[in-house]
Formats: sequence, structure tokens, C-alpha cells
Amino acid sequence: MSDGFGISHAEVAKLGRSFATHAYDLEQYARTFEAAAGFSEAPEAREAAADYAELAEHAMSALEGVHRRLDAMGGALVSSARDSEATDDALARLFAPEGADGEGS
Repeated sequence: MSDGFGISHAEVAKLGRSFATHAYDLEQYARTFEAAAGFSEAPEAREAAADYAELAEHAMSALEGVHRRLDAMGGALVSSARDSEATDDALARLFAPEGADGEGS
């Protein structure tokens, strides 16, 4: 690897876990919002506030989409960090001088 470029696998994995944490937090906030919006109330109450209910449902749908994407991004970052680290290790072994790993002559 050149001196000017490097990837910290630990930092990429940390970023991935952060995405997953934020996705979980967003899901919890969305559930709190859903409960506060009164989605579980009687149909008559929802009909009285149809515009609000429709807007809230759109907001919930958008939040669920963001949650899924954050969670997927977090998982992909963690997986990418793990795979990159394994690749770096394999390349280091491949290009190591003979006998450097205790094998060979």
C-alpha cells in the first residue's frame, strides 16, 4: 500500500455499526411517532383526521424506507471492512518474503 492511501478496516466497521445503530434508533423513533399519531385508535377517529392520518402514514413509510436503507448500508460496510481486511491479509502473505511466515526454506 502506498504511504498516501490507506483504509482503516476498524474505522469502516465502526462506521457500519454506527449506521446500524442509527437505523435501530430511527425505527424506535418511528414506533414512538406511530403510537403518538394514534394509528391504533378507532376508525371514526381516523376518519375525522383523515388528512393528518394520510400524512403520518406517508411519513412512516418514508421512515421505514430510510431505516431499511441505513440498516443495509451498515451491514454492507461491516461486511466490506471484514472482506477488505481478509484480502489485505491474503495479499500480505502472498507478497511476504519466503520464510517470513515460518514456512518455506
